[in-house]
Amino acid sequence: MELYELAVLGAGTAGMAIAAEAAAQGWQVALIENRQVGGTCVNDGCIPTKILIHAAHVLKTVNRAHEWGIDPGRVTVDWERVRLRKDNLVRAMVAYAEAEIRSTPAITWISGTARFAGEHVLAVGEREISADRIVIATGTRPMLPAIPGLTDIDYLTSTTALELRTLPARLIIVGGGPVAIEFAQLFARFGTEVTVVERSPQILSFLDEELLAELLPVLREEGINIVTAAEVRQVAGEAGRQRLTATVAGQEQTFEADRIMIAIGRVPNTEQLKLATAGVTVDGRGFVPVNQQLQTNVPHIWALGDVNGGPQFTHRAWHDARRLGQAWFSPAAAEARPQPIPYCIYTDPEVASTGLDEKTARSQGIEIKVQRLPFASIPRAMAMGEERGIIKLISDSASGILLGAQIAGRSAGELIHELVLAVNTRIAVSVLQETIHIHPTLAEGINTAAWEE
Repeated sequence: MELYELAVLGAGTAGMAIAAEAAAQGWQVALIENRQVGGTCVNDGCIPTKILIHAAHVLKTVNRAHEWGIDPGRVTVDWERVRLRKDNLVRAMVAYAEAEIRSTPAITWISGTARFAGEHVLAVGEREISADRIVIATGTRPMLPAIPGLTDIDYLTSTTALELRTLPARLIIVGGGPVAIEFAQLFARFGTEVTVVERSPQILSFLDEELLAELLPVLREEGINIVTAAEVRQVAGEAGRQRLTATVAGQEQTFEADRIMIAIGRVPNTEQLKLATAGVTVDGRGFVPVNQQLQTNVPHIWALGDVNGGPQFTHRAWHDARRLGQAWFSPAAAEARPQPIPYCIYTDPEVASTGLDEKTARSQGIEIKVQRLPFASIPRAMAMGEERGIIKLISDSASGILLGAQIAGRSAGELIHELVLAVNTRIAVSVLQETIHIHPTLAEGINTAAWEE
């Protein structure tokens, strides 16, 4: 029996962060992972997808160069080089993270799949590990729907789509969430004919309608066929020719493509952990519920990141680890209240949000003031040819305190952070008015929006 003060299941963002923090405090830590370090984010999520999305953005910019009087000549895409750049960058990041772990004497790296063999005992192959505290940070994987015929075809997921050696001429994407739409635009820009098939009446149905109105025309202009209110009935086909049948507005339709990709959400990696052995409960979807201290129903076991059912963002997973580290080692510094989790959808234009949106605020009965500024009113956006977009500020009518903000437009994921800070610190919109912003920048649009009536 190997004895540790902490065992961490999963070497993704949350797992590595809490393992490093505990090791820095002198704890002996077992870090258990059944694949490469880095989790979904580094290996087949945030990083590789954004590398490809940026490449697609560069291609789009080159194709627009004539708008600035520049003739780039004949533009070609070498998908093999695009893919290799992604793979090389991911390998470098994985190697760096692995070197950090292996150079930390207090962390013992254990490769394999862990399962509970008791309340404090884990089995990894033939090894048995006992730990005073255990953190579950095993993340999620792509969800697969029960579509007739799916297991008979060579379908893609957000993971396997990153491994494509050649670009499909035609692609059907089942799903209308952020992952589906990011991939749809990515492939469309590289020349693939893309059809999105979504069950809901609208893609990105959680989005503020005004922000969605900025994005939808762009997707359609780029040739993406968006089919909503579609109930998928079956899929079939062979390599290079796959078919999807769906009921759309009461009529059966068949769509054909080279490949079909499934992007309808993610499920937790918990079924192999034998959580019941330790008395840890899961919800109906397999996620591990936690309290405000990120504890499961078993006091010495915590769950961090995607696996605990919260918003599935890497920055939220890292923040979970930070909160737990504070609770263990710096309780006086622990945050007094939970923060809203901002997010960004990496389409073009990007869409970012923090705090309450207009619909949510009104549904809570809050008297609000809504201020809007189109990107077309921002001089820097005009100079860049990036007039598509909008900034929305949601504040309390009585106090003027900023409750939330949303941005659709170029660099929205960067611009939102000033507003993240404003929402988290509960400042008034008047502070944004009084704060001098550099001209000409996209960020000065926030200052201008704060003056809008």
